[in-house]
Amino acid sequence: MLASPAAPAAAPAPRIVVTARIQTLLTWTVAAAIFAMMLLQCADVVARKLLGIGLPGVVELVELLMLVTVFAGLPLASLQGEHVLFDLFDPWLPARLKHLQSRLADLCCAAILAGIGVLLFARAARTASYGDTTPILSIGLANFHYAIAALLLLTAAMHLGLAFAPAPSIDDTPPEATP
Repeated sequence: MLASPAAPAAAPAPRIVVTARIQTLLTWTVAAAIFAMMLLQCADVVARKLLGIGLPGVVELVELLMLVTVFAGLPLASLQGEHVLFDLFDPWLPARLKHLQSRLADLCCAAILAGIGVLLFARAARTASYGDTTPILSIGLANFHYAIAALLLLTAAMHLGLAFAPAPSIDDTPPEATP
């Protein structure tokens, strides 16, 4: 006799699935950029040692890949709360005030990042109209500016989402006082 299959687990909320997919895409993007930088630097060093010449354009490629690494990593760091924090007063603040402080910080970050993202979209349009490229390999810079602006806006949206996320249960009792 065949056993009936177990009931499928409840599907996660769509917002969580989208976030997980974005996180995965950004994580792989950062990993690929770091790996490509490592390969380029390694090939450049080997070429310098064995052939006595460096590979043309390696510095340009590494600089562009560094942009990808930093700005694709920014939403990941923000979503995980791994950015730089100033928590000098946190031991003396009640939990409700810490929560409010966190929400206000996320709102400020969202506003600042969105403003910079909008300004960078304008910069990208100017770069595209000028046809700016890198000096050696002639790689167009506008696409990188557009990507950075989009990643900044994504990070701003993530901070906005964190600012309005459902509040966790807040207990003002210090951890030492609980049994």
